[in-house]
Amino acid sequence: MNNYWYDLVGNIGVLLILLCYLLIQLGKLNNDSLVYSLGNLLGAVLTLVSLYFGFNLSVFISCYR
Repeated sequence: MNNYWYDLVGNIGVLLILLCYLLIQLGKLNNDSLVYSLGNLLGAVLTLVSLYFGFNLSVFISCYR
């Protein structure tokens, strides 16, 4: 299996989205804060960059839930 730079970018994006969710669950972050919104936005953009170069249906569906 080959890993490309866009795979790393997509993984960082997914981790950023999951980190935002974890921080909300732990009560460290408020879901209407600017940090949460920007974290999710950046995570989604990084994931979309990855999808542009190497499409993955399951990731595409999870981004647009």
